[in-house]
Amino acid sequence: MRAYWIEALAMYENSDSSAGPHLPIHDFPGRSGAPGRSVYIQGQLHGNESGAMLVLHRLRQKLQSHPPANSVRIVPNANPLGWRRYLESGDGRISANGSNWNRIFQSPGSEPPLTADQLLAAQLWELSKEYDVIIDAHTPEYGLPHVYATDPLTRLLTFDDIPHVFYGQPNHGSFDECHLRLRHGSNSPIASVTVELPSFHLPTTDEVDYWADRLYQEIVAQAVPGEHATSVTLHGQMYDLIASIDGACILRCEPGEVVGAGQPIIDIVSRAGEVSTLCAPSACIPVCFRRSTLVRSGYWATRAIVLR
Repeated sequence: MRAYWIEALAMYENSDSSAGPHLPIHDFPGRSGAPGRSVYIQGQLHGNESGAMLVLHRLRQKLQSHPPANSVRIVPNANPLGWRRYLESGDGRISANGSNWNRIFQSPGSEPPLTADQLLAAQLWELSKEYDVIIDAHTPEYGLPHVYATDPLTRLLTFDDIPHVFYGQPNHGSFDECHLRLRHGSNSPIASVTVELPSFHLPTTDEVDYWADRLYQEIVAQAVPGEHATSVTLHGQMYDLIASIDGACILRCEPGEVVGAGQPIIDIVSRAGEVSTLCAPSACIPVCFRRSTLVRSGYWATRAIVLR
């Protein structure tokens, strides 16, 4: 553990937190005087979520071929510490300090001396804090696309076809929340969201292209501000279905489709053959499943958006 911290801190020694050499950063300045909103997009804040990085590298290529009118910054891999930790330990979500890497942004500008996590938070804050639209691209552990936003006013323009979690007042220290808590007045972001990309299997070229194009279309939409008549049709709160026994999982529903109240979502079968069925608490959309084939009692097996 001590060796990890020494190595992690060395990665930041003598680096400029606003443009450190350890994060590949791709800036597209846009056209001088052009209207529109600036967009910041980062990926792979959790080291095990490489699908987001692949999509953002493809997006970078699209922007190089078709430069945007508005200012755009792309950071495909926002966490070199998580990348290294995942390669060495297989755990890309939790830092050596025991923190979820998407919960380190309560005070990204804290006074020194800073831990490695705080240094990373400060660097990402400096890279993103001047942009109008903030997008943090993730991939669920094993699941389908969905979007986190505080409310309908802070969502994106072109993602209303995807289920949304509107989580309300920001207070958990996640990246998208920090911009809404710490910025105010004329510097407030127009939108600040987490976009979860699908992760049921290794991404194909077509899937990477599709999601890169979706993000490209969002950038284009933000370059021409105006009224958008669409609205989110599927939205609600995230709900964890918790296992009551240790066991193997069997899916009982079609992921991504609305499941009615009381309908089975997943079976858990113990070593002795006992079966526990997790059912929908009300109309909901299962969007995230635990990737491992076994689940422990007391741990979430499925996450679903309970619809309003």
